[in-house]
Amino acid sequence: MAAVQTSESNEREEDFSYTDFLEDAELRQYEYRVDVKVKDEETYEAVEGKSVLASNILICIDPGHYEGKNAVDPEGVAYTEGDFTLELALELRKLLKEDYGITACLTRDSGTINMGGGLLKQPGTICYRTDWNGDYYGVLRGAASVGVPGMIIEHGFHTVPVMRSLAAQGTLKVQWARADAEGIAEGFGLLKGMEE
Repeated sequence: MAAVQTSESNEREEDFSYTDFLEDAELRQYEYRVDVKVKDEETYEAVEGKSVLASNILICIDPGHYEGKNAVDPEGVAYTEGDFTLELALELRKLLKEDYGITACLTRDSGTINMGGGLLKQPGTICYRTDWNGDYYGVLRGAASVGVPGMIIEHGFHTVPVMRSLAAQGTLKVQWARADAEGIAEGFGLLKGMEE
């Protein structure tokens, strides 16, 4: 790793900040680490910082549905697809940031959908189908309308009792989020973690 900046503290405690600018808009993954080196090794101890991954990639995750949507409880296992998709999206956002340095925003981070604002305080746009041409799903029409790639990932069938049971227990959330994160990162050609 190449050092991008060195600063001497002059034995004062002070705030330090550094802003890094990329030379171009090419998609990339990079690593940040702050190492502390000392002049007086008898009094102070040098510390190697922990690496933090970053990238210049921003994706948007749409958890789909809303709180309480597609609720079922025929086998005594309370399950709501709209609630589970939000749990899955929150876990996916966390794994993308921690493991790959990818920043992700969500179209909703609570049970309700609020189209009045959000990331960068832009008003939301509802895209709907007026005929039988084009993509069936609104999320794909919305992505196409602003010129960005979009995809839908479906996880099993929520109508299958064993799938609902595993989802309700929390067993599937981390497994599916991890698989989604790996697929997204691989699509961008990113590595998981950096060498320790």
